[in-house]
Amino acid sequence: MYIRLWEEGNKMSICPICSREARFPSGYSDAYQVNCTVCGVYFITLEAREEIKENDKVKLSVLMLERKLSGLAPLAIFSEQPTIEVHPNFRIILLSDLLSTFPTSVNERLNRSLLNLSKLSNFPGDAIEILQGDSSIFFIQTSNVREAFFIMTYLANDGLIELKDNKVGFPTSLSLTVKGWNAIAELEKLKNESNQAFIAMWFDQEMNPASEMIKQAIEDTNYKAVRIDQLDHNNKIDDEIIAEIQRSKFIVADFSGHRGGVYFEAGYAMGLGIPVIWTCKADHLADLHFDTRQYSHIVWENEDELYNKLFNRIRATIH
Repeated sequence: MYIRLWEEGNKMSICPICSREARFPSGYSDAYQVNCTVCGVYFITLEAREEIKENDKVKLSVLMLERKLSGLAPLAIFSEQPTIEVHPNFRIILLSDLLSTFPTSVNERLNRSLLNLSKLSNFPGDAIEILQGDSSIFFIQTSNVREAFFIMTYLANDGLIELKDNKVGFPTSLSLTVKGWNAIAELEKLKNESNQAFIAMWFDQEMNPASEMIKQAIEDTNYKAVRIDQLDHNNKIDDEIIAEIQRSKFIVADFSGHRGGVYFEAGYAMGLGIPVIWTCKADHLADLHFDTRQYSHIVWENEDELYNKLFNRIRATIH
């Protein structure tokens, strides 16, 4: 039985993510739907709302606005793995997992800010009016306006946007340049041309059932799963691994067994700006290296749990 996410109603309140006025068309004892002009339509439990830290709200509003501008499916945000079904129009995601998708690379933050601006342009040369309340367009981590100004200044100095009134501040008017549109075309090409996912894990016999579930979750979300040990090739294995990661849209890295190669492959993908989905069996979690412990891992105890959590994570975060 699905949670109903479309009850009639028009209650107005404050969005728990961006603190703007929002409409609440449905509400329940432990969860509710939000229709926000910045964050779009989403569903959130009371537990997840209470878990949101004040300094994470900016990142969340940026991620939600990006999804809205890109026309992606709305999210159902939980604090822990749900035991109930959600309507298929909504993508289940844990709050911690959503936060983990915020880009750590400055270059990726700049690129995704540029992509957001392209979604706001009705046509090449269109002037985009930017007010102070529009700072979530840019991939900022804080509410300090200087961070948004830095991104605008960098994009302008690099010739990707033109500031129409020749100032960096709010309000301002800007448009994408020919160079900016060319950069967007390249970014979109890189984003869309790959349909494969690379699996990095301990290829031991005892991990075969988990490997099959990872492969199944990837394929059930319409991606091609690539395991380096199952590929025919004549190259050095290290060269082939690097080549396949470069061809991938994302990688799934399972740290059960703590193989050095998995750490290398995940780090290499991150350096290229390729999303990494981190997983680990529960009884191996305590031995995670401190460098990767900070990332939100899918923790699993059995293969069915691994499949369900991974399937939901891919649907909610890879686009």
